[in-house]
Amino acid sequence: DIVCRFHAMASATARRWFDDDALVEDAMQEAFLNAFVNLNRLRNPHAFPSWFRKILHNCCRRQKKKHTQLVSDNAGLLKNLPAKTIDPYEQMVRYQTREMVAATIESLDGVAREACIQRYVLGLPYKEIATALQVPEGTIKRRLHDVRNQMIKAFQICGEPVIRVGYLPISDHILAMVSHCINRSSLKIRLKKFLSWSSLATSLENGLLDAAFVMAPIAMAMRNKGVPIVYIMDGHHDGSAITVRKDMGAGRFWMSENRVGLPYAISTQSILFADLVGAKHDANPSAAKTRYLGPSYMLNALISGEIDAFCCAEPWNTKAVIEGAGTILARSKDFLPGHICCILVVREAFLEKHGDRVRSYLRLLLTTNEYLSADFNRSAKIQESYTGVPADIIKQVLHRREITFNEIMPDRGRIESLMRLAVRTGILDTPCNIDAFLCNGIL
Repeated sequence: DIVCRFHAMASATARRWFDDDALVEDAMQEAFLNAFVNLNRLRNPHAFPSWFRKILHNCCRRQKKKHTQLVSDNAGLLKNLPAKTIDPYEQMVRYQTREMVAATIESLDGVAREACIQRYVLGLPYKEIATALQVPEGTIKRRLHDVRNQMIKAFQICGEPVIRVGYLPISDHILAMVSHCINRSSLKIRLKKFLSWSSLATSLENGLLDAAFVMAPIAMAMRNKGVPIVYIMDGHHDGSAITVRKDMGAGRFWMSENRVGLPYAISTQSILFADLVGAKHDANPSAAKTRYLGPSYMLNALISGEIDAFCCAEPWNTKAVIEGAGTILARSKDFLPGHICCILVVREAFLEKHGDRVRSYLRLLLTTNEYLSADFNRSAKIQESYTGVPADIIKQVLHRREITFNEIMPDRGRIESLMRLAVRTGILDTPCNIDAFLCNGIL
């Protein structure tokens, strides 16, 4: 509710800092996540707007500094990377989309036209629009629903074959990044970066994505909840680690007062961490010492002293070691070799209606896997352009086989093994119906 209410304000504020849509979204996501994590520090709820605006300005300032440093420090490398500017085709599609939306709104009259402007241009809530136009809220929703259907039909007539895919800036999802970069097929991939698992899961659940690279436990929990998604490919195997502060030894790590960063409550890392500390059934990692942060926030939280250790995907563990901020205590491949972590899921309705697009995307990913295996250096540079993590760090992760991409087509035994471990450690409430969840005959 808070995100919906303040999204328009946040977007307008962030756009005063950046011209790049991706940087605007990164800053907004970081600000909302920081506000969520620190909400208990806000004494007066009425002060939320000004409090949140300060958080957003700080996030924009950090993002601006980070972006500027990346451009200046890596100018030599960046000239060999894919351009960050919009290519002519993408630019044409965006302008056509804007013109189509504008033309549709312009063709309306009366309440419908004004409601569209207030809702889609100004971002106002339904209740406020209804009050301003002196029309029942239900009428506003109905008119906007009709206009949306009208726009959808217009897009379907002239639209290119597109698949919307979500990912996070981690090496687990390098196939998503490299495939998007090298794609030369007629299939257009709309790749969407998320900074937290919760925002990716919400977008997938609400139908804003057609497919996503997502941690298997999250996907199974969503399937148990009734979200119509199916598992069609492994994203990778292995690839996680527990990293502790540089001054902390293995013995001190197990002390109960240590604060551990995990990417999400229902996550592969939560399972690995619970299993490693010997948790059984109802003994999850203590909530008192656990903080949930997006992977890209882990290292900064460790450096600033907010946490004493973290368990997450690469390349953030290797980055902590190279920058002298942390030491890797254990790698997931050492105590659970070959485990599944992230998988590719697709919404059932999209698969039924656009199976050809899903097959094309799977073939592209398999081709990308061969490309990745043949050229770690180039793949590392591509990931750098999508995440900002230096290619030299990513190369180490790939060359040392800290993460693997062999045999990535779905395997029932692997997913059932992870599910049993998730249930045993209490990370997953109930087993997932694998028969309904697993879909391995697409190709």
